Amino acid sequence: YLTAEQNEVLQRKLDVRPIRQAYYYTPDGHFKIHYDTTDVDTHYVHRCGEFFQRAWHIEVDSLGFLPPVSDDTLGGDSLFDIYITNFSWAVYGVTYPDDNEGPAPWHDVSAYIEVNSSYDGFPPNDDPEGSNWGAFKVTCAHEFFHGVQMAYDPNEQVWMLEIASVFMEDIVYDYVNDYYN
Repeated sequence: YLTAEQNEVLQRKLDVRPIRQAYYYTPDGHFKIHYDTTDVDTHYVHRCGEFFQRAWHIEVDSLGFLPPVSDDTLGGDSLFDIYITNFSWAVYGVTYPDDNEGPAPWHDVSAYIEVNSSYDGFPPNDDPEGSNWGAFKVTCAHEFFHGVQMAYDPNEQVWMLEIASVFMEDIVYDYVNDYYN
């Protein structure tokens, strides 16, 4: 009898990952994207994968940051889980740390990400494909860097986590300029 918004709040309180109808594995073998077929089409899901693959390539492969901690089998396997969510409020995306400790001698944890199923109505940006795609691109870069940050210290100050992730938006998708808003 819960509304969708109440269910989302309850899931967060219970620390339960979202459940989706379908999933897609990115060709690079790093991500599993969970989605509901009633919320998005496969083109949107594949673009999501493309944006996250670019973020991994730049943030981990090129810049040398640690990859996100494996979640073992949370989400069904050890890949980094992305959930496309039809949020009931205007939010770009959210990264949630898990309680799953990583292999480092310091406190590192796995994480998962939820991104919005639509970026209609978000502030304009400079993406040549349109503001909706631009907002989606920088969300993937931003939230993925939060996943990377969990490999270092999930308890870092929020301002530090956010400013570094906004900076990563500019590194991965320099031309979008969504943060100007």
